[in-house]
Amino acid sequence: MMAGPNKKLKVVHVSAEQDDSNDHKLQKFLGWCHDNHFNINKKVRVGRHGSCSEYGMIAVGDLDEAECLFEIPRNVLLNVENSCVADIIQSESHRLESNSGWVTIILALMYEYTNPTSLWRPYLDACPDFNVLDHPMFWT
Repeated sequence: MMAGPNKKLKVVHVSAEQDDSNDHKLQKFLGWCHDNHFNINKKVRVGRHGSCSEYGMIAVGDLDEAECLFEIPRNVLLNVENSCVADIIQSESHRLESNSGWVTIILALMYEYTNPTSLWRPYLDACPDFNVLDHPMFWT
């Protein structure tokens, strides 16, 4: 993600009472990011405090225009090809065709979400509960 030219960035200072070090879900996710070689800019932090949903990324320092906030290695991006059900989806691809292309990725995501040993378990555990429609996209 990049800070766009028209974005007004707010620097958030984290106080002791806003420390996320006891949030086990967050710490597991951050450990997973580290173990998978995510590159997270030192001028941002991931946490609960200052975000508009359960977790978010907030600036803790001044960001330059177009400064890279994070980089994710391509092999860690969840997609149909690297999902545990890639072979099944590939073998049934003729039955799963759709104009949007969403069917196969939704199947891969559903499988990984329900798989307790998924490579993406720490990320999926940090995602907002799908049963609660309180995400910014649903706000009036």
